[in-house]
Amino acid sequence: MRLTAFELFPAVLLLLVVSAALGTAVRRRVLAMAAAEDASQFTTLQGAVLGLLGLLIGFSFAMAVGRYDARMNAELEEATAIRAAFARTDTLDARAATSQRSLMQAYGGVRMRLGGAGEDGAAMRQIQEDSDALEAKLWSAGVQAVQADGRGGLGEAYLASLMTVFAAAERRQATLANRIPPAAWGLLLVVGVCSCFLVGLGFRRWNGLLPLVLPFVLAATMALVDDLDSPSSGTIRVRQQSLERLQGWMTQ
Repeated sequence: MRLTAFELFPAVLLLLVVSAALGTAVRRRVLAMAAAEDASQFTTLQGAVLGLLGLLIGFSFAMAVGRYDARMNAELEEATAIRAAFARTDTLDARAATSQRSLMQAYGGVRMRLGGAGEDGAAMRQIQEDSDALEAKLWSAGVQAVQADGRGGLGEAYLASLMTVFAAAERRQATLANRIPPAAWGLLLVVGVCSCFLVGLGFRRWNGLLPLVLPFVLAATMALVDDLDSPSSGTIRVRQQSLERLQGWMTQ
């Protein structure tokens, strides 16, 4: 079970503050750092680690934003595919068209449930099972309707639109599962801890709130990246406006 952004922020902040405080304690009790050469080497090391931290944060933020955009595009693509297939039911005979429209309305409702499933694995599995069952019914009934109708090209176009719907659903499912790898999070956290330790090491004493600046900013940034990277939890979510409009249109 992954931490939400609200849970991640205080946990990471505490870890980074402890790292900074440990650095200050080591500086005060162990290291003199009096020699100019030592100070210069320390400054070089500190700058290098902070530069690496900046690069990792930039890459992580870009990865999270890219995944967020992919989820938005996938939701729009799925809604567009369902709308096109629903419109093409007009090419079927009246009885088959009514049956397919009813199934497609139910299918759209199931796909909308993805937005509220959160991190509940059981709910996600149930949505997938319901989607698979409705896809099987849509395809089976669609094939039977096309075979019975015998108009060739029009029926085949409808079946092709159903395949587009199923492919769009799979792509959307894939975007929801595409998250920043745990190894990347681990490396970012390790470099963040080292950076805070080195910054704390640069203070001769704990000077008010100043040593807290880097831990606070870093923890807040990591929480934001995690929020962007979480498809179904947190405050920044893909709003299912396209699917909501689609459901309203199909039920008119």
